[in-house]
Amino acid sequence: MSVRETVFGMAGLWGELVRRHRLAVPEDPRVFLGESCSLADFALGHCAHSVLTSTIKIRQAGFHECIDTAESVVKYIGRWRDDQLLAAEMRAAMARVFPARRLG
Repeated sequence: MSVRETVFGMAGLWGELVRRHRLAVPEDPRVFLGESCSLADFALGHCAHSVLTSTIKIRQAGFHECIDTAESVVKYIGRWRDDQLLAAEMRAAMARVFPARRLG
C-alpha cells in the first residue's frame, strides 16, 4: 500500500483531528498535503522505477555542508506544532521516535 492511498484513505480521521485540536490547516488532507504523499511514495520506492542517489558529485562541486535528517525532522515537527499545523501531542510521539534528540 502506498503513503498516498493510506493518508487519503484516512481523510475522515484527519478532519476529526483538525477539529479536535483546532489545527490551522485544511480539514481535507488532499488540500493540505497536495502531491507530497506521491513524492513520499516515489522516494520510498512505491513506484515502478528504481532510483539510485549519490551525493558524491554535488560534494565534488563544492557543496560540503550536510543536514542531519533526524535533527531536521525534529526541528520542523516543533515548528509545525508552534504554528498549529500539528497537535501538541506530537511531542510525546516524537520523543518515542527520536529518544536521544532534544524536542524543544
